[in-house]
Amino acid sequence: MREPVLQLSALDHLSIRRAAARVSVRVTSLSAEQAAAAHAGPDGAFLIAAGPGTGKTYTATERFCWLVEQGVPPDRILAVTFNDRAADELRERITAELARRRPELGAQVMDGAWIGTFHGTCARLLQEFAYLVGAPRELRVLDDAGQRLFEKALITKLSSGAAAPLDPDSFVALGVEELDELLRQGLRFVLKLKGRGIRPDQFHKRAHELHQHHWPAEAEGSGEQRAGNPNLPARAEYEAIDVLHLIYRTYEESLAEAGLRDFDDLILAVIDALERVPEFRTRCRERFRYLLVDEFQDTNRIQLDLIRLLSADGFGNVSVVGDAKQSIYGWRDAEIENIRSRFGGRRLPLTHNRRSYQEILDCATDFIRRDPNFEAEPELVATRGSGGRSVTVLMAPDSRTEARSVAESIRRLHRSGRKLSDIAILSHSVRMLPREFEDELRRQGIPYLTSGGSGFFDRQEIKDVLGLLRMTENPM
Repeated sequence: MREPVLQLSALDHLSIRRAAARVSVRVTSLSAEQAAAAHAGPDGAFLIAAGPGTGKTYTATERFCWLVEQGVPPDRILAVTFNDRAADELRERITAELARRRPELGAQVMDGAWIGTFHGTCARLLQEFAYLVGAPRELRVLDDAGQRLFEKALITKLSSGAAAPLDPDSFVALGVEELDELLRQGLRFVLKLKGRGIRPDQFHKRAHELHQHHWPAEAEGSGEQRAGNPNLPARAEYEAIDVLHLIYRTYEESLAEAGLRDFDDLILAVIDALERVPEFRTRCRERFRYLLVDEFQDTNRIQLDLIRLLSADGFGNVSVVGDAKQSIYGWRDAEIENIRSRFGGRRLPLTHNRRSYQEILDCATDFIRRDPNFEAEPELVATRGSGGRSVTVLMAPDSRTEARSVAESIRRLHRSGRKLSDIAILSHSVRMLPREFEDELRRQGIPYLTSGGSGFFDRQEIKDVLGLLRMTENPM
């Protein structure tokens, strides 16, 4: 069932969905570690600390299905994860496994199951309980492409002075020459504040209180006195607070004027309703007997607050799955302390890796333990055993030298009889692979195929064009 979020910028009313990745959905055998994690409780707070390749989604799927086998209806379990792709995969796996184990439930039961993203879950709650919490029946929400375009329009609006005149002396005090760059950095900062549930005026008030505490003598001076000394650090800090407040306030006002919400607005609206309307909180807690949170390492402060308000006291009916080492959304204000200390559930580790040979795991563990935060990281055990070959580590001074060395290694392998089609260069994402790699492969005459797993409507330029067309219907 499609999550009830109206995505404005890219596809609007067209129901175009990325084809789900074909995955092996049948849970055939559990290791002792996986069984201990999936079958814990069921009551209590559990942190399934799943290292890479240890069957994280596999175990989360079994956890959901096991709860159903204990007599919990599927629609009484809330399963949330960070992005649409992960939510689609989790839903597909659970649906297939329950169809095998409990065919009498029928597909219609899973249509009503609460398996989705944080923002999708919140949109569904706001729509279902609109009469109770005072939410509009139709939500107009920016998707990722629309968010980018909205931010670009906001920066243009701010730099033109349309929102409020910006004092050029402010930027002298801040040591900033490029206005647009200041606004972009400021916007990233205020969105982090929003992800922590801090509103514009809360930030402005508290920041000025801290400023006055830190600079008591300068705070007593007049604005003219501060303006008379553009090199004064106190003035730079004072100006920064006001500029950030302007950016944040204009961002929120522009959303409201356009009748739009971002993803955090949905979460904040549900948090507000849970705190403000006791009946809503009671009905949500009665509905969700158990909560399952995947990719917990990527949650931010307000997502943790949402889980806390929906769950029993002390997270007493919550199981989270994650790995602090794999947190990739720090730029979206994911807070690693959520998984390290704030949740505090019983830790159930998964350490048996089913993907890699032991040499690869040992090399990775050695690098990870060099980070002081992961000095005590448990070793991963390869169920496949040894691959018989050691891992070679190349340390290059820059990306161009790295690319040249990799290309030369490929040529040596090819001359020794390896097929080029048997050789792969892996990167976290195609966009993160330095351009020098493609340049060097072409220079050395090595044919290659780039595969990023994205379709036409996932290409950034297509998303931006579609989003721009949609935004012309709703300009700021």
